[in-house]
Amino acid sequence: KLLISHLEECEEQDSNLFKNFLHSEYRGKMQYKIHCCKCGKDSLRQDQFYEIELNLTQKKIDLEDCIRNYLKIENLTGENRYSCSNCSSLQDAIRSISLVELPEVISFQLMRFIFDRGEKKKLHHTIDFPLHLDMRPYINHTISNELTNRQRIDFHYELSAVVIHCGNEAHGGHYVTSIKNERDGKWWRFDDKEVRQIELINIGDEKLTSRSTPSKVQRDKFHKVSSSSAYTLLYTAKSRILPEAELIQPPFHIMQIVTQSNLKFKEKIQEHNKLIEDLTNELEVHKHQYNEILETIYPNDKQNYYWISTDWLENWVQGKKDPIVNIDLLCEHEKLCPNQVESAKKISKIAWEYFKNSFGFDKEIFGPNNECQICAADFYYSELQKKEFNKYKERLLSLIHSHKVKDGFWISKSWLRDFKKGNSQNITDINESISCLHKQLLPDHLSRMLISNEAWSQITSYYPQSTTFNSKSSECNLCIQERREQNNK
Repeated sequence: KLLISHLEECEEQDSNLFKNFLHSEYRGKMQYKIHCCKCGKDSLRQDQFYEIELNLTQKKIDLEDCIRNYLKIENLTGENRYSCSNCSSLQDAIRSISLVELPEVISFQLMRFIFDRGEKKKLHHTIDFPLHLDMRPYINHTISNELTNRQRIDFHYELSAVVIHCGNEAHGGHYVTSIKNERDGKWWRFDDKEVRQIELINIGDEKLTSRSTPSKVQRDKFHKVSSSSAYTLLYTAKSRILPEAELIQPPFHIMQIVTQSNLKFKEKIQEHNKLIEDLTNELEVHKHQYNEILETIYPNDKQNYYWISTDWLENWVQGKKDPIVNIDLLCEHEKLCPNQVESAKKISKIAWEYFKNSFGFDKEIFGPNNECQICAADFYYSELQKKEFNKYKERLLSLIHSHKVKDGFWISKSWLRDFKKGNSQNITDINESISCLHKQLLPDHLSRMLISNEAWSQITSYYPQSTTFNSKSSECNLCIQERREQNNK
């Protein structure tokens, strides 16, 4: 498809010679016919094709069965009825496709990729295809003689190329092509830059093997090949295959296009090679600089060092040359923030001088004098509080879940969930969610749980303003009455 599209783009600006070459070699004609079963009127439409798309309807199928399925008559009934312009209404109809004119090279596209429930999948169905194909049964000779001045005498074709899709998935894989040399009948496998001669028995294989027996070629009168990976089959008219002495050269105009394309391709290769060379040289220079800095980057003096962003260092190792960004490491006092120590690295004076002179910088952070003591004190105090709270949390949860109690104090289950997640430090009243608007115990038994006196004592030591409800506390009568009234409504 891509090749034909490219040739058609060239066709728009090239001579009739090229147009005739493209059309005669690869383009065929077909006719679509819809016959109205009521009025008998036929709706005809001709179309051109560069390939014939064949569905793989069974797990094992023959190419000629696929062609017959493609050309079979379709009845348009029920929801698929035909809108007949002559009857001005929907009518039952018969739709058919007829091959009118065949090109010198027929391309059969096997529909291996389908959509199943919105997902693209590959069919691994096996198809048998012949080395020699007689297209006489599939051409409508009557329409062909009426609608075209071109009449083919010989409808015999020979298999000339097989495109294989390698891989199990539809979204990946690799394409290889087996092509027959018309001069000597030998087959060649094209796999990217690797080209090698193959045996006839391997032309439909995804992976080449060293088999010596023709297990996939039935040596019957049809000489069929089987493949579960074939994607495109190309057949060339037998009358077009000439002896070596009679081989024609491509048209001069075509050779000009090929020559110009080759020159452009060589220029792109040279540009690519130059780019690779420049990148390689740049990489060597950077590698040399990296090794030099690595020997001196670690500070020897505990008082004479500089801080630098580790993010910037990682970018420099990857070859980036942006200015040093240290400002994100600073606190509100314009010094190194203790929270950012893990994002910074100590380096020697020699390394800092090299970096700042080579790339520039926004903020210089020198030695211990630029490490914020105020923020450090706050940071360590905060960490100490977290540590103490975690100890308290572990001790309290152990008391709460150690054993069930009959007499004790009620606590909110929602607060307990937040407490376990560490999200309750800013809460003052842990029982706010089980207290009603009347400052009484909310009549919702599922929202609270009973804990021991010892556990409640631990809670009030940390949350002294919490509302107290013991096991003898009554649920709010006003709330109970309001719920009864709502339920009666």
